[in-house]
Amino acid sequence: MRINLSFKDAKITQINECEFKIVFDLSSMNTPRLSPDARMYIEHFNLCEFRDEAYGEKGNLRGYFELRCQNLQNSDWNSEDGNSGNCVLYRSPLTSFNSFTNNDPMLISNFKINQGFLSNSLTMFLKFYDQNGDPYTTSSSLFSEIDENTSEFTAHTTAIQDLDTSLKQREPVIKLLQNKEILLKQQQGKVSNATNILRTAQNNLFNDIENFTKLGTSPIRAKIRVEGFKLLIQAYNINDTIYTFESINYALSGFQTLKNVLKTYYQAFVEHLEETHILDQLTIDIGNLQSNTTAIFEHFDTEFDPTSLLLKPDTQIGVGYEVIVPGGTNKNGTCSITYFNAPSATIPKKVIVVDDIQQTTGTLNKNDILEIDSSIFESIIPQTFTYKFVKDTDASPTGLSFVDTTGTNFSNDRKKALRFSFEVVRSSTSAYTITFTNLVENVNDGFSKGFEDGDVITIDGTIMDGVSPANDLTITIPTVVTYSANTTKSFSTLDDGDSTKGTIDIDIGIDNTGVNDYVLTINDLTSTSNFKVSDEFVIKGSLLDGVDGLLANGGNDCILKVDSVGSAGEILALSFQEGKNRFFDNIGEIERSSTTIAGTGIDITTITVPTGKITLINDAIEKSINTLDAEIITKRANVVATKNALILNNKKYITNISNYQKDKIKAIHMSMVLYDEIPEYTQASYDAISGNTYSRVMNCQFKRI
Repeated sequence: MRINLSFKDAKITQINECEFKIVFDLSSMNTPRLSPDARMYIEHFNLCEFRDEAYGEKGNLRGYFELRCQNLQNSDWNSEDGNSGNCVLYRSPLTSFNSFTNNDPMLISNFKINQGFLSNSLTMFLKFYDQNGDPYTTSSSLFSEIDENTSEFTAHTTAIQDLDTSLKQREPVIKLLQNKEILLKQQQGKVSNATNILRTAQNNLFNDIENFTKLGTSPIRAKIRVEGFKLLIQAYNINDTIYTFESINYALSGFQTLKNVLKTYYQAFVEHLEETHILDQLTIDIGNLQSNTTAIFEHFDTEFDPTSLLLKPDTQIGVGYEVIVPGGTNKNGTCSITYFNAPSATIPKKVIVVDDIQQTTGTLNKNDILEIDSSIFESIIPQTFTYKFVKDTDASPTGLSFVDTTGTNFSNDRKKALRFSFEVVRSSTSAYTITFTNLVENVNDGFSKGFEDGDVITIDGTIMDGVSPANDLTITIPTVVTYSANTTKSFSTLDDGDSTKGTIDIDIGIDNTGVNDYVLTINDLTSTSNFKVSDEFVIKGSLLDGVDGLLANGGNDCILKVDSVGSAGEILALSFQEGKNRFFDNIGEIERSSTTIAGTGIDITTITVPTGKITLINDAIEKSINTLDAEIITKRANVVATKNALILNNKKYITNISNYQKDKIKAIHMSMVLYDEIPEYTQASYDAISGNTYSRVMNCQFKRI
């Protein structure tokens, strides 16, 4: 059976200063009959904490108490204490009073009880002992205490506060660093993803370029144009790529066909740059947080004002900034930045990576806007740049206009008939220069056609990144070329590249009445030696008013073959092998030598460049982790030093068991379990419980009461 006892229901009498008698009234209890083999064990012993400040560190109570019961059979023993005849019902731990749960009831706090255990009353005795095991009357302790009314104590207190300040400062920096490291790993994944997207966009673009160039109907110039774009992308020069894509004319043949994949590639290119810059900023932030620096800024909002202007991606170190303070003194200092912008991209348009903000005048605060003067930014427009203008179809290049000698605009039919190809070089404020080039698709048509004396070509200045009319280029054509019907080119000292073999003297006749072979006239072959049959002389087409290159490739080179030689290798016979003269009719080709140009180049120093703006989202982090760690080491040493310098006073504390402690006895609650133990070797009972039972003695059973 289980008996629950609450000490608040008992009569508690103080016998002496350290001993109490506890009597439970059992007169109204329906008590069972107990056999000579009856035993009991404590199941639970619950009580509140007896220690407090008065009886703790200073009073040094640190004792224990024992609970005895006169209803136990004193000749029995408790295995917890050994076979000593000591029938202590419960003993509290030495240094503290706390609750007890019996996890081994057949061994611990298990006692033989006498026949009168459950008589009219159950009497227990509770006795307090001090830390020495003596009955607790009064206890005294001698302590050395700090004298708090000294400068040494003040210094120690200040040292502890200083250390606590640094420790508290370190916690948020550590947390921020951990968050940044998590973001860094996430950003590394974003960069990897952006790299894959860029690679896919590049592959798609290259595939479309290859398909376009293989297409027989694609114009040759357009094929060359997109192939050049492919080479640019493969080189992966950020400045060149951004400038080229920002200034691309999608109306041009080739670009128009590839417009969508070109835009997709550029967007992927810009987003990859952005993700890389964000990763760089996180790397910088983490480095700063782990450094030995102070006043760390790690959260910004950046922009260019205005955002539509194109800048050369660059890194600037130690550039000046200024914070405008209305009605006060402006703040200034230096910082380092890496930046790029891409106005035509869908998103983003700008990225500025910030590092090493140094404050010179004034303290920076949250929401301050650091303005970086536009003078440190460089426009991506090159100082010297070459523009190519080609008209090899009926369509006219954008930004070009045409008038005749009277100043009248060309009729549409005549404008369609024009053909030309030239390059314009713009170099800062210098005058433009112009170079006429061969038409790629119409090599037999010379450099141009369709013009008349006095024609004027005007190129709008905006086409060359300037303004109109200030930067317009005017090309005036006083005369056009007129070719004669027949021409003879003389080569009196022609060799095959080896002057030691001698030279020949020949004339090449060009008949401008149709597309014919060249006419060979031999003047003298006697100055030759060491030649052999099938040796060749090649006369470049440009020397014959034509185009360099073999006939099969659209050139008009002339090839002469040695047919026979003498004993010493002197050429005896020479014949025409290959080549056709160029057919010239009076088609209105520009007389390049007489052409004049007028116009002022672009001074890029006058181009508006944006101001960089950096908005501080948070106040500065006062100190980095390494800085704080160094401070903490110093401050801990200061705490130890000031502690060793403290002045001590000796004090004696005398305590006894107060009424407050006595009242706590009423909070005790305990539960006991009674049972009969039956040794098998002496008797057996029909109601004995066997199998899987606990017993204090081997080969014993027990039965419930």
